[in-house]
Amino acid sequence: MIPKCIRCRATLGPWEGEVCLTCGPARSPRFRPIGDLGVLVLERETSPITAYDIRRMIARDYRREVTPGSLAVCLSLDRRYCWAGKSIYGLVRHGMLPGARNLADLGKFFLAAHGLPVEVEHLAFSLKNAGYHFQAQSLRIALHNDVQVTWTDGDQCEVSMSIALRRRFREIGVARNDVSLDEMFERSETVLRRGIREYRRRITATPRAMATE
Repeated sequence: MIPKCIRCRATLGPWEGEVCLTCGPARSPRFRPIGDLGVLVLERETSPITAYDIRRMIARDYRREVTPGSLAVCLSLDRRYCWAGKSIYGLVRHGMLPGARNLADLGKFFLAAHGLPVEVEHLAFSLKNAGYHFQAQSLRIALHNDVQVTWTDGDQCEVSMSIALRRRFREIGVARNDVSLDEMFERSETVLRRGIREYRRRITATPRAMATE
């Protein structure tokens, strides 16, 4: 089971502790690393936000001036942060996938979790519906350029599960072990199925609804 904070019950990622920072021991912002301050900011948010807003809120709430470069390094290396689009980050509690830092890895993980061919349009809609920010064409290009992605008839693609692929997902930080990796697969497959259902519902109900996405 994906862990939750033992105090507030917020969903935690594999690289967070048993207690979220907000519920953990009080500590002066002066002595906290930049990574902790950014996580504290995100723990108060209901969805991913830009790196610019993270830096702005650190300055406003914790009186710490952080350079864009220092924060960028932290966001790229600290596995607690989940990439949600260009310069946009959240946490696992926001429904984001840990570890993936680009559209290729993100798309491959969801395809591997699903285990069946998926139309890129359906995949793109599902990821956007889950909170990710990107252009559908960028996802299509990223998947076309990845040798582990197989294309079938039309605009459908799939990824075959393998030991090497599971190892790759572990290496980039999706999970700490095979058990938690399987939990992330299950969670992501649910997100994708839900997104595809919502896509079809909107198409059937009001064709105009899709034009506003």
